Amino acid sequence: MIRQQVAKWCRSFQASREHVENRNMEASGRPSSSRTGINTARVEEIIQRDRRVTVREIASELDLSYGNVQRILIPICILFLLLINTFSFAL
Repeated sequence: MIRQQVAKWCRSFQASREHVENRNMEASGRPSSSRTGINTARVEEIIQRDRRVTVREIASELDLSYGNVQRILIPICILFLLLINTFSFAL
């Protein structure tokens, strides 16, 4: 834990703060993710438009990082592979 953060907490409790929860809950917690439904839909749309598109091209077009595009693509690719395997065994 950062020493400055502990000092800040000590000052706030000395100034009669009574609760340990953050007053501003929007600022606490994990930062927002780029793996949202909107970005996932946009990635799927790009793939449907051109199935030979690269991860870098998707990242550039959507202004996302390479890693974020990879994280969006993994569930899409797994679903695609499951569907392919399901239909190939059904024949």
